[in-house]
Amino acid sequence: MTPTADRQCIQNRRIANTSRTLSSRRRRRTNRLEQDMTSHTTTTADAVAVVNAYGKALAAEDRAAIVALYAEDAEIIPENLPSLRSSAAIEAFYIATFNEINMQVTLQVKSAEVHDKFAVVRSEQPVMVTAKADGARIPSYFRELFVLRNTSAGWRICNYMFSQSPGQAETPA
Repeated sequence: MTPTADRQCIQNRRIANTSRTLSSRRRRRTNRLEQDMTSHTTTTADAVAVVNAYGKALAAEDRAAIVALYAEDAEIIPENLPSLRSSAAIEAFYIATFNEINMQVTLQVKSAEVHDKFAVVRSEQPVMVTAKADGARIPSYFRELFVLRNTSAGWRICNYMFSQSPGQAETPA
C-alpha cells in the first residue's frame, strides 16, 4: 500500500468507528428516553394512587391509613392555621378533625406531574361537612395541593396544603 492509500484506509476506519459509536450512543439515549417515559407514566400513576388512597381514608375517617401515607418529616399547611410538622402533630390534627367533623368527600385529582423524585398532585372537590356536635351540614369546596416524595417505601406525602372555597360549594337540594 502507498502512504496515501494507507492514510485513507486509517481515515475510513476512524469514520466507521465514529459512526458506530454515535449510532450506539443514539440507541442508548433512545432506550433511556423510552425507559424514562415508561417510568414517568408509572410513577405518575403511583403518586396519584397515593392521593386517591388519602381521599378514601379521609372519607372513612381512617386516621392510621392517612398517617401511613405521610413521610416522617411531612408538613401540613392548613388554611388559617399554623403549619404542622412531624408525624405526632399530623396524627393529632386528624384526631381533632375526626372528633369535630365528618366529611362526605370524593377526592377528584385535577392534575399530576412528576419531576425526578417529587410529584405534585392537585385536587378539587365539593365536600359536605357535618359538625358532630350539632349535626349542622355545611357545603364546602376544597382545593388541595400534595407534594409527594418517592422514598424507599414508595411515594409519601411530604407537603399537603389545602384551602376552602365557599363560593364554589354546592348547596344541597
